[in-house]
Amino acid sequence: GAALSRDELNALIPGSTVYRSGRDADATWSNQTDGKLIGSSQGRAHAGKRGTARGSWRVADDGKYCVDIEWDLRTEQWCRFVFRHGDDYAAFRTDTDPGAKGMVLTIKK
Repeated sequence: GAALSRDELNALIPGSTVYRSGRDADATWSNQTDGKLIGSSQGRAHAGKRGTARGSWRVADDGKYCVDIEWDLRTEQWCRFVFRHGDDYAAFRTDTDPGAKGMVLTIKK
């Protein structure tokens, strides 16, 4: 399928909560309507260390969803095209390579 359009992302992202399960940690963040976000993470390593973070989000002119999160141990920065994936979403660096590795995001309003 096609990536969500810029307009679709601008309707979906503000005021939403995003959940991402990663290799090292699970993360959740709330996208505030002013472009800021507040996140929390639960690590699998380091005795399940929890962390909180602040950051920002935006929808780029080319239709990518972008986040910049200042976690305790690192900065997470990325811009990805978002596709519907069942009840969840998948985010990819490219919108043309069907074999590209992506991340699964749960986005709830």
